[in-house]
Amino acid sequence: MKTIKVMLIDDHTLVRDGIRELLEDQAKIEVIAESASGKDALKKIKLLRPDVCVVDISLPDMNGLDLLPLIHEASAETKTVILSMHKKDAYVYKALRAGAMGYVLKTANPRDLITAILNASESTFFLSQEINAKIIDFFLASGQNKTKANPDKEASGLTERERQILCLMLEGNTSNQMADILFVSPKTVEKHRANIYKKSNTHDPFSLMKYAIKNELIDPEIWS
Repeated sequence: MKTIKVMLIDDHTLVRDGIRELLEDQAKIEVIAESASGKDALKKIKLLRPDVCVVDISLPDMNGLDLLPLIHEASAETKTVILSMHKKDAYVYKALRAGAMGYVLKTANPRDLITAILNASESTFFLSQEINAKIIDFFLASGQNKTKANPDKEASGLTERERQILCLMLEGNTSNQMADILFVSPKTVEKHRANIYKKSNTHDPFSLMKYAIKNELIDPEIWS
C-alpha cells in the first residue's frame, strides 16, 4: 500500500501539532515535513517532493493562495489542499484557480481534512460542506472556456513569473526576499520589477496596487 506523503504549512505550531496528531492515526498518510513560512516550505518541497501539501492562507511572508502556484512550480506532482477559516467564494475560487484540489474549513469535521488529502492524492476535488459546491462547476466551466495564444501571459500582458513577483511586491517583500522565495538572483527580480512597472505604466506601489485590482490580478476582497 502506497503511503501518501504530506507536508503541513501553517505558522501556528499548535495547529500543525493538532493536524499531525490527527493524521498519525491514518495508515495511508504520513506527515513528512512541516513549515511555518512560504520560503521555508518551498525549499523543503523541492527536496522532499511531498504528495500533498496542506496550506494555510495566512502565512508570515506571503499569502498562502499566492504560494500555491509556486508549490506546483517547485514540484509538479505535488497536490495542494487549503485549510482556512475563510469560506467566502472569492477565497475558494482563487484557491481552485491556483491549483488547489481541496478547500477545508478549520471549523469543519476533522474527517474532512483526511478526505481532502485522500481525494487530492487521486486528483479529485473536495470542499467542506459549508462551501457552495457550485463554485467547482463555475471553476471548471471557466477553465474550459479559456483560450490563450500564449498560456504564459495574462490579458494584462504580464507573464506568470511577473504576476508572482507583483503579488510578492504588494505583500511588502524586498528584492532579496523575493529572490530567496523564488530561488532566483536579486538581479533577475529587479529585471522583472522593471518590466512590471513598464508594462503597467506605474511608478509606485500605490498605483501598482490600483493597476493590479483593475486588471483582476489580485482580489481586493481577499488581499491581505
